[in-house]
Amino acid sequence: MIERATTQARRIVFEQEKDPIVDVFALNANGEVTEAGTLPLFPVVPRGDREQFFTSISQLTQWHKELITILDKLMLSQDGGNGGEA
Repeated sequence: MIERATTQARRIVFEQEKDPIVDVFALNANGEVTEAGTLPLFPVVPRGDREQFFTSISQLTQWHKELITILDKLMLSQDGGNGGEA
């Protein structure tokens, strides 16, 4: 599950390498360039990719909650159910 979500995220980011880049300039009152920079035009992520990624994130969140519950129960059983008191 983690690998699938990571692969999806990586693919989405790598796809953005193909997106156009825009050079940005700011001009002062005299028409001189005062600032220049380059900005990518992203994120442009297809709807299906977004839905698939967020489904994976939801599944990971559910898995994490279940793991915490299992670990909590395991710790309680090891403590003899006394909440960790000696």
